[in-house]
Amino acid sequence: MSLKAHDHQLLAAHLAGVANMCCTLAAHFDASDQGKIAGLFHDLGKAEDNFQCRINGGAIKGVKLCTLQVF
Repeated sequence: MSLKAHDHQLLAAHLAGVANMCCTLAAHFDASDQGKIAGLFHDLGKAEDNFQCRINGGAIKGVKLCTLQVF
């Protein structure tokens, strides 16, 4: 199974594209390597089973996918 980031985009392609964009933008303040790393890792959680199940249209019984806590 290929991991998805969005309905229309694979996770690996998404992370690579964002990494390139962040690298370019961060180069303006001499931090291109750090920008690339941030871009590669920014959505890594989308590889989790719960997210992949949700994006592929599956239901996860008994699991809250999103909770908002206000303090």
